[in-house]
Amino acid sequence: MPQPYAWTQVTAEAAFQPRDGSGALFFADTMWLIGGWNPRHPDFSKICVNDVWHSADGQDWTRTKQNTFGLPSFDDASDWEGRHTAGYAVHNNRMWIIGGDANQGHYQNDVWSTTDGRSWT
Repeated sequence: MPQPYAWTQVTAEAAFQPRDGSGALFFADTMWLIGGWNPRHPDFSKICVNDVWHSADGQDWTRTKQNTFGLPSFDDASDWEGRHTAGYAVHNNRMWIIGGDANQGHYQNDVWSTTDGRSWT
């Protein structure tokens, strides 16, 4: 008979802000959290964010990329728009973001990739 599985909470208060619709990937022996949505939290300018976090153990999280979406410094030619429920994948030694839903008032059909979570093309 198969053994039952059980979840273990590793932290009740992760360093990142609460969110929904973020990407969760495992890449380069690391867990990644990408973007997301929380219209009730002041750190979520324009509803969604484009920050990136990483963790080796699920307990200690480090911000790899600051949110720039909705800030005066945001440049849509070199950075991806904050989003909710996009497609997220690991392929060819890169992390990928594909599209997104209409939480920003429109659907996204762009594709971005990275090898480090910090610099995206």
